[in-house]
Amino acid sequence: MRKLYQFFLDIGQQSHYSSLENKKIKLLNIYVLITLHFVVIMPIGDTITGIITSKIILCYLVLLLFMIVILFLNKHQKYYLATTLWLAIVLFAVFMFSIALLPQSYSEYYYVFVPGIALTLFNKNTIPAIVTLFSLFLFFIPYYIIVVYPESVVNKLDPFAVFGLFTCVYLLVNYFKKINTDNEKELKETYKKLEETKKNELANLQLKLLRGRMNPHFMFNTMNSVQNLVIKGNTMDTYTYLSKFSAVIRENLRMSEKTYVFFEDEFSLLQKYLELEKLRFKNSLNYVLEKGNVVAHLKIPSMIIQPFIENSLHRMFHKTEGVKDIDIQFYQNNKFITCTIIDNGILVNEMFLNQQEVLKEQASFSVESMSQHLELLKEFYKINIGFEYTVKNNKTICSVKIPYETIK
Repeated sequence: MRKLYQFFLDIGQQSHYSSLENKKIKLLNIYVLITLHFVVIMPIGDTITGIITSKIILCYLVLLLFMIVILFLNKHQKYYLATTLWLAIVLFAVFMFSIALLPQSYSEYYYVFVPGIALTLFNKNTIPAIVTLFSLFLFFIPYYIIVVYPESVVNKLDPFAVFGLFTCVYLLVNYFKKINTDNEKELKETYKKLEETKKNELANLQLKLLRGRMNPHFMFNTMNSVQNLVIKGNTMDTYTYLSKFSAVIRENLRMSEKTYVFFEDEFSLLQKYLELEKLRFKNSLNYVLEKGNVVAHLKIPSMIIQPFIENSLHRMFHKTEGVKDIDIQFYQNNKFITCTIIDNGILVNEMFLNQQEVLKEQASFSVESMSQHLELLKEFYKINIGFEYTVKNNKTICSVKIPYETIK
């Protein structure tokens, strides 16, 4: 199966193309694969729920046919035609589902993701801007032009919040697109310099860290949460969520450029991150974050704790019942600051032994990347950071020992 996926991802890529051109082609292939999975999985769900009709089946078949055509065009170096066709057919499919096939199902909220996708597929912003405005127009059709919702739902919709949501998605993705473009140039220069000094492993790590600034799953979950707030008419909650989200991204970008940061700054970023996750999980998440006896004027390596907390939240996300509890405590001694993270999610040993390969890879990815990061910090900067996972009283305990510098 993996070889089959790789075959689809490689369609249309050429050795004489630039790295950026091949990345665009591969990204389009990924979107086509996602659409193909949607075409296969959704009819099964529709059949189970009893909403399947001959028209819906026909729509899925048309989607399937066009995805094959798009792959054919991509294979024959017709990237821009294939990309335009993909955007057009996706917009048409969402339009049909929101107006005719499954009215009143809030299918129009899929339009929200189109501006971001368009920005990733085109170098210039002209077409993505046009696509964004057109998607926004299509969004309002089932509310004000071909009305499919009752008057109570139409009155509840806040057009300004919807406009803000589309604008936010466009600006956020465009912002990260610009950062990634700048990072590509910076990383290219950095890689050459580090290659000359035989530090290729560190260069590869910097590449992963810079490209990993925008976590796709985190972005997807955030936009889903904003979408739910808009549907419910929670305008103030939507603005609050977007404000906190922008603060976390801004702090994350600022601190990722530094090797050492003040403990207070790292602690503040963790607070903002947990507040954001609390808004997403709502009442199902309880967290405790305490700095203990750690003094304020210490400096520690940046961006160390958040990946471990993210790993705990990931395992808690897969916990289907009960309240999710996470307790984060800091303690300082003469050599280290120890961070203890205790959660009641799926036990870490059960997560790694799970036979579902996708789940296992997702659970271990952040920890494996952090292990590699810590090894390189030890090798090149003589910063020795250790961590271990244990299970006690049906809870997972992660202990991280972080060396610090005292600023006088």
